[in-house]
Amino acid sequence: MAKTKPPRLRDMEEVAIRREKVRRLKKVMDYIDNNEFPDVPRSDKIHPKDESPYRKEEVYSPEIVYFLSAEHGPEILNYQLAVAIAGASKKHTEIGKKLAWMLACAVTKFGEEHHITTLVNGGGVFGIDEAAQLGCMNVPYEQRYLDKGYGNLSGCTVAVLGQSVKRGICPYKQRGKKARERFEQALLSQGGLVSCISETTHQQTIGTALERDGLITALSDANIAIECLKKSGTVDGILKGTLQGIPQYAVNWDNIINMPTLTKKSKKPPLREGCDYLLNMDRIPGRQEVKPFPAERTEWRDIPEKFYELLASLV
Repeated sequence: MAKTKPPRLRDMEEVAIRREKVRRLKKVMDYIDNNEFPDVPRSDKIHPKDESPYRKEEVYSPEIVYFLSAEHGPEILNYQLAVAIAGASKKHTEIGKKLAWMLACAVTKFGEEHHITTLVNGGGVFGIDEAAQLGCMNVPYEQRYLDKGYGNLSGCTVAVLGQSVKRGICPYKQRGKKARERFEQALLSQGGLVSCISETTHQQTIGTALERDGLITALSDANIAIECLKKSGTVDGILKGTLQGIPQYAVNWDNIINMPTLTKKSKKPPLREGCDYLLNMDRIPGRQEVKPFPAERTEWRDIPEKFYELLASLV
């Protein structure tokens, strides 16, 4: 039997989809238009000293999104339950990636056990997002950088890019070309790539990455920040998500007890700065509050069960 060739960007044509065709994007527009828009100070990389409030146009969902997939049609964007798991790409820790992987595995398992279609959204970047998207696809954590770890893919995941889908995910140097291609091929097989940018010459910038984060939250029924800095795209995305009327969560590391012992190779403790900032923000009238996960002290081994309960509250 001939071996199936992996999907390639050059072999596929992108599909342009108007936001009215994507239930979640339309829901965001309706929410913003029909509710008072509060003053929420920004916190991002572009204007680190500027905390002027967000403008409406910064959190609207785009009029058109572009979709690329090898196996699925654009209807996957209307899955019954979509969750975004996000965090740092460069400053992440090993314990943060393991938690992201665990939560994403729980999303896929929840869908299978409850006979509903589920989706994990992320940015397709190495670090927290990558760990979550591989967990969703059933790639064993210990084998995530090995070819053999990709032999039994399941689950559905979408990478939302800050550049054209025809350019694929960013060529991060940390893992090399081979790892990037393998990850990209898995994404194209098990879900797809999404962007609001059509120009194939456009490369991702800090500005388009922040725009991308707002699209990730808009496409999701809930978003959870794992690890991040205060001045980060993840925090910016979560703040935009509160204005989009979508449930937002941040990991409360104080509530996770008996975590795995950190080895010399992964001795850094969890990066908590951004999550602590989100959880300690003063309540702003008319804005969704960022909630802690877990909400109470929980053993590390019981985290998937607690996440199941959260997912059940969203359906």
